[in-house]
Amino acid sequence: MRKATIIIIILAIVILGGYDIIAYVRGGSEATISFILLQASRKNPVIPFAFGFLMGHLFWYNSGGEKK
Repeated sequence: MRKATIIIIILAIVILGGYDIIAYVRGGSEATISFILLQASRKNPVIPFAFGFLMGHLFWYNSGGEKK
């Protein structure tokens, strides 16, 4: 399962990055993921809070995840 998870993470990054490039080329900076998220965050501050919470969940110390 570990390899599958790594592959899914890499695919998600590649797909979102590729989409963002296509969106920029076809629709300008107003069509990019970051622009949409910034606009939505100004109207709904729970969005940056949720991303912060998610990053804490993903990158906070996890004693069970270390390999010896």
